[in-house]
Amino acid sequence: MKVTAIIVNYFSSSFLPPLLEILNNDPLISEIIVADNSAEPVLSEVLRGFPKARSLPFSRNIGFAAAVNRTAKTSKSDWWLLINPDTIPGHDFVKKLLGGAEKTNALIAGPRFYWDDEKTFKLPPAIGHSWLIQAGLESANRSEMDARLVSFNWDIRFERFWNETEPFFEPFLSGACLLIRNDKFFFGDGKIFDERFFLYFEDTDLCTRAILNGQNIVCVPQAEVVHYWDQSPSEQKGQFMTESHQKFNEKHNLKTFKNLLDFENLSGFNVDNDYGETYNSPVFRFQKLSGTYFFELGLNHFFVPFARSEAKDQTFQFPEPVWQRLHPGQYFGRIRNSQNQTIATWKWKKL
Repeated sequence: MKVTAIIVNYFSSSFLPPLLEILNNDPLISEIIVADNSAEPVLSEVLRGFPKARSLPFSRNIGFAAAVNRTAKTSKSDWWLLINPDTIPGHDFVKKLLGGAEKTNALIAGPRFYWDDEKTFKLPPAIGHSWLIQAGLESANRSEMDARLVSFNWDIRFERFWNETEPFFEPFLSGACLLIRNDKFFFGDGKIFDERFFLYFEDTDLCTRAILNGQNIVCVPQAEVVHYWDQSPSEQKGQFMTESHQKFNEKHNLKTFKNLLDFENLSGFNVDNDYGETYNSPVFRFQKLSGTYFFELGLNHFFVPFARSEAKDQTFQFPEPVWQRLHPGQYFGRIRNSQNQTIATWKWKKL
């Protein structure tokens, strides 16, 4: 059973050595192909010492989807392992992913992700995209009641995602790490991704196509990967995401909620503490009684999605490596107990 690991490099060679060492030593990996979208001169030196690894350079940045497709065509393996440079897989993760995929007859299998090496921050499942999801997110910005209901439903999904102990169906998986069966019927044109998506939404589109064609998609809880989330070096990230979002809607004939209902944006929402602008991690203080408490980091006031870490001693502060990886921007935080009751909320802007 051959597995080809595919890594797309875009000025990310500094992340590669620890990942290459893990993949090179894995007996299930037959080859490692680094699709190089940045023509980094240092890459050849980085790959030296890893016998299974080779590069496939492109003269220009052709995008993530196209780079994966052209690389996959050079491989005759039974499975493709797509994995980001900014990841560190856990012990035997390929074996666990492969076992879960074969057990459930899945076309696509993925792991659960942590944000940091110490595995203190659990990352959420992939949001994915559909009219229902888009409508929920947009309505949450217009109605506080909708915001609470959308948050409630996401909490249920997060808990299920992290409480399952056997491979389970998950409608959308993150493209940061995907094990994909080389199915000649499903991938009849030899392409994994739709190349209309230069960057972002190619994984969401793949999962959508798989679901609509009756294919199984599973998350394998035993497989764990550390993902240093949000480390893209591209300054055009926002532009690529917006363009890919529009292309996804056009391809799947989706209209956004904004086009159907004319609600005004929610004028305001309450948080307990506003820390304003800061370069350093704030100290989040809260009243703790008995039981377990969690700090959750969100990108919006209704916390879809959020990352979770256990909070102790009536305070929480970001570990410095995690804080440094957090891009500048607006964030929200909250403390919740094991009954999912919110104890305190904050917002701040990282400079």
